[in-house]
Amino acid sequence: MRDCYVGDIGDFANNGLLRVLCGTPQEPVFGMRLGIIWYRNEGEDPRGYGNEIGYLNPSNHNRRTYRECDPDLYADLQRIVGERMARNENRRIEDIINSPMILRCDTQHFADPLPMPATAPARYRWLNNAMGQTAESDVIFLNPDTGITWGVKTSRHHVEPSELMRLLRMNKILVIYQHQQQQNDANWIENNARKLRQPPRQVPYLWACIWRPQPQRAYFIAAGTEEQRARIEECLATLQKNPWAMHWCISSWQADGEARLT
Repeated sequence: MRDCYVGDIGDFANNGLLRVLCGTPQEPVFGMRLGIIWYRNEGEDPRGYGNEIGYLNPSNHNRRTYRECDPDLYADLQRIVGERMARNENRRIEDIINSPMILRCDTQHFADPLPMPATAPARYRWLNNAMGQTAESDVIFLNPDTGITWGVKTSRHHVEPSELMRLLRMNKILVIYQHQQQQNDANWIENNARKLRQPPRQVPYLWACIWRPQPQRAYFIAAGTEEQRARIEECLATLQKNPWAMHWCISSWQADGEARLT
């Protein structure tokens, strides 16, 4: 996650999903306290990402398509982006952390930058600190630039498989941002789900929430217990009954291995 992504349409998707799962500052969801490991990658994105803020422009289309999904979230992201632009300042992750409107006040944040150089020992120590900072959370959101890398090379853009294994052992609900890395991979959701469910990970309950406006963007939700499964199902049922439903396609893989599409 880079500072320049704050307030863009991807950040709207991030925070919208987290608010559905964990609740808002005004209406928290019991038993779903949030922790965020930001996977902070400092510097501007050389690809120019982070400029997708047109959804915040006042128009009837944006009001119907985005604002109605979550008026409070939309208004505060609009405020953050507008104030930073008016002062000719760069947006910052702290704009989200310090907002009294976007995330629950008891959210645990770990926003230390990823180590540079990205060596395995440095990453191990970094994740130790991240796990300690989010230890009291029920739900942990992993927010890297790109998602999980299934290779062996340590990268500042990804969650490493070894890190994922350590986080799964915390017995928390994990929400993992995943970007489609191979544009010609029609089965990328299924491929990632298979890797998450095969040994040694063997995630019993798994959901993929695909963001329809940018179908190469998805969020995998991993749960290990029946109680966690019931909580996730209840939250996602709420999402499918409100204006957010137009933006999300949800697949799930249950303990019996069967895939379900909503």
